[in-house]
Amino acid sequence: MTAYGALVGVHITAGATGLVSMLGALVAPKGSASHRRVGWVFALAMATTSATGLAVALSWIAVPGLVKTLPADPALAAGAVKQLRAAGFFFLVLSLVTAQAIAFGLLASRHRRADPSKHPLGRGISTVLGLAALAALGVCITDFDPFLAVGGGLGLINAVRSLRPSRVPIPWLRTHIQAMLGGCTAATTAFTVQLSSRLTTESIAMAFAWTVPVALGMIASSVWTRKLRTRKMVLDAA
Repeated sequence: MTAYGALVGVHITAGATGLVSMLGALVAPKGSASHRRVGWVFALAMATTSATGLAVALSWIAVPGLVKTLPADPALAAGAVKQLRAAGFFFLVLSLVTAQAIAFGLLASRHRRADPSKHPLGRGISTVLGLAALAALGVCITDFDPFLAVGGGLGLINAVRSLRPSRVPIPWLRTHIQAMLGGCTAATTAFTVQLSSRLTTESIAMAFAWTVPVALGMIASSVWTRKLRTRKMVLDAA
C-alpha cells in the first residue's frame, strides 16, 4: 500500500468513526458522562478526519499525477488535473471548516467564559480558512465551478465572521452546540457527497447530496438555539 493509500484509509476510518460517534453524542443526555465520552471520540475522530483531509486535498492540488491515475491522452489528462485541483481546493476549505467547528466547540466547553474566536487556536484556524477560501475563489476566476464558488464563499464568510467576534457575549453552551452541529454537518455532507459520486453522476443527485445535509444542519442549529433562548441560558450555564 502506498503512503497516499494509507492516508486515505485513515481518513475513511476516522470519518466513519466520527459519523457513528456523532449519532451517540446527539442521542446521549446533554451534560452526562456518556455524552462527554462519546463527544470526545467524535471530536478526536473529526480532528483526524480534518488533518488527513487537508493532506489529501493538498496532494490533489500539488501533485495530482502522483496520487491519481491520469488518462494517457494529454488533453484528457489536463482536464482531469484541472478537475482534481478544483476538488482539492474545495475539500481544503471543507476540512478547515470542520477543524474550525471542532476547535470552537471544544474551546467553548473548556474555557466557558472565553470567546473561542479570540483564542490563538481559533484565530489561527480562521485565518488559514480565510486564505484557503480566497484561493478557492481565485480558481473560480479562470475556471468557474459552482460548488467551488459556493464552498469558497461560505468559507470566506465563516472566516471573516469568526475573526470579527461579536460585541455581545454569547453563552458558551450555544457556541458549543452550534460549533459541534457544524462539525456534524460537515461530516455528513462529505459522506453523502462521496456516496452519491459512487452511485450516480447525475448533477441533481449531487446537488441534493450537498444541500440536504447543510439544510438539515441549519435547521438543527436553529432549533437548538431557540431551545436555549427559551430556557434563558446564561453565560455560566452548567
